[in-house]
Amino acid sequence: VPYTVPENWQWVRMNEIAYQISAGGDKPKIFSLTKDENYNVPIFSNGKNKQGLFGYAKEAKIFEKAITISARGTIGFSVVRTEPFVPIVRLLTIILLESNELFFKYYFDFAILAGEGSSIPQLTVPTLQAKVIPLPPLNEQNRIVTRIELLQSLTEKLRNK
Repeated sequence: VPYTVPENWQWVRMNEIAYQISAGGDKPKIFSLTKDENYNVPIFSNGKNKQGLFGYAKEAKIFEKAITISARGTIGFSVVRTEPFVPIVRLLTIILLESNELFFKYYFDFAILAGEGSSIPQLTVPTLQAKVIPLPPLNEQNRIVTRIELLQSLTEKLRNK
């Protein structure tokens, strides 16, 4: 246990609260760089640019709401995906059982995700599955997300003054 958490929180491993943790594979053999009526499923890879948008495919690999995390390059960059998509190039995908995806996106944005490997730092599925995290009850996750979004909104207003 890394540190003390509130009484109603618990320490869990990611694989205990996720239905699926997987890594994207090769890009589809046939895809389009632009969206059209045949190629309308987004393909996402590691990276922040355009939230990792690589192109478009005909068929999705992931259909559920999910969190993607860059496993290479911009390690730890996370996005909540709400539409079907195709993950590629080792982009990690987490489908949670019963949790607020935005809570975990914010958690991953601020948690230190140490990379593995010697020459190219990376985050792997086994590392993520074994990651121990503090888990508040769902209602507390929702309150935390609401507070973060309020603070982000206030910060943005102050920046624009």
